[in-house]
Amino acid sequence: MGVPVLLNIRIDRNFRPSIDHVIWIFTALVIVGRPVTSFFYWEFVLGAGVLRYDADSIGIPIFMDLLGAMIVAIPMLVLTKLALVFKAGPFCLWSWNKHRPIVSVVWSVVLGGPAIYLTFLTVSDLITPRPWPWYEYVWIPHIVASIAWLLMLRGAALSSAPQHETGIGGATGP
Repeated sequence: MGVPVLLNIRIDRNFRPSIDHVIWIFTALVIVGRPVTSFFYWEFVLGAGVLRYDADSIGIPIFMDLLGAMIVAIPMLVLTKLALVFKAGPFCLWSWNKHRPIVSVVWSVVLGGPAIYLTFLTVSDLITPRPWPWYEYVWIPHIVASIAWLLMLRGAALSSAPQHETGIGGATGP
């Protein structure tokens, strides 16, 4: 029998990562995750023996994914910075700014649309009657990180400034 122990750990505010840091970390994960996942994927494909024996090396697709990640990194970094410039306060992934409906629609189409498409594509591929080869599942963590990144950017861009409660005589709180 064990003794239940309640552990309260308090982390100083200086050591807590801000949401901006978390978004930048997810941006880096999505950028770096593509060539890393590609490396493992092509190693697994090679080990599974499904490539032709007279085919080129697996280095070509790995290098192309690395080159693609370097090309796409600049627009991703600009998009992340732009979303964080629009960030006005705390947010949730499904936020909607009723004071800026046009901006909400634009950010939802630009970032929410691809997130919904990737989610639908991944779920439909997982529930198809024809199962994937085992090495195709290597891409799922990268796709999930990409979906989370898109939704975080959308939520940050659509955040609104925190509303303060009004006190007696219309005075606002801290």
